[in-house]
Amino acid sequence: MSRHGQDRPALPALHIGADSALQSTLMHQHPKQELFARQITTLGQAGDVLVILAGPQDSSIVVQAVQAAHAQDMQVIVIGSQQMQQLDAVLVPDDITIAVPGERFATLLQQQLMVALMISDLIDYQLFGSNE
Repeated sequence: MSRHGQDRPALPALHIGADSALQSTLMHQHPKQELFARQITTLGQAGDVLVILAGPQDSSIVVQAVQAAHAQDMQVIVIGSQQMQQLDAVLVPDDITIAVPGERFATLLQQQLMVALMISDLIDYQLFGSNE
């Protein structure tokens, strides 16, 4: 919502894992696997993009999130480890997978964040041009 690397209009974005109160409520009222899927079904719209930072242990929570995104006609971008068999099974040809090396959680997260920032820079450049 705020500026990234240059002054520009705000862009809509939502981190669905950030609201711990909402997560706690959803986990008590619905199956754990629906944690992110319910938020995507409620807030996602056709043409939106779901970006997932996936770890080496794919979980049913992430798989159901991808399925919910597809049901909303959303594209999915996965930035994850090289071992994502369960998640790979639900991706469609229009989805994008960026596999980063690393088995240690800290190394994987560092590389995922670097890739996410590069994508943010590319989006800014494509929409608003260079800030130099």
